[in-house]
Amino acid sequence: FVDGGARFIQGLGIGESFATGIVVVLLVSFAMTTIDTATRLQRYVIGELGSDYKLNFLKNRYIGSFIAAFSALALCLLKAGGKGGLILWPLFGTSNQLLAGLALVMVTVWLYKTKKPTIYTFLPMCFMLFMTMWAMLVNISNYWNSENWLLMAIGSILFILALWLVGEAYLAFKKGRSATT
Repeated sequence: FVDGGARFIQGLGIGESFATGIVVVLLVSFAMTTIDTATRLQRYVIGELGSDYKLNFLKNRYIGSFIAAFSALALCLLKAGGKGGLILWPLFGTSNQLLAGLALVMVTVWLYKTKKPTIYTFLPMCFMLFMTMWAMLVNISNYWNSENWLLMAIGSILFILALWLVGEAYLAFKKGRSATT
């Protein structure tokens, strides 16, 4: 990636070493921004869980940040050569599609509550959630059969959380409907 980007920049008449430096700085900046954002979001989620379950120590930003950073470090070190993150890679596709489905849930609920047409997001939402959750069940079954307990556990947690969010969306629809009638 770095070599290709540097060659592209060299086409503008910039020297090879300077062009390589530019691409490396851009790459490192992107990586650090991504890591910072991921850690911050995970810290917020940990804090929210602390609020929900009356675990006040989890609301402390330093403790939340430590848990977020430590869990990422532990995952990286699970496999030699810093390849621990690849352990979760098989869940990426399904979890990514699940996020898309849940984004459609949020937009559909918002459209419904603001009395705008929902058909344009409701049908894709149903399809996305059904297919993705079905795929997750198939994956969980495969992880069980292959005795891949980590992926089976995390996949199951994702599936349960998705069901919970769909249930919350249903309640929001029901509440919105009762408020308008």
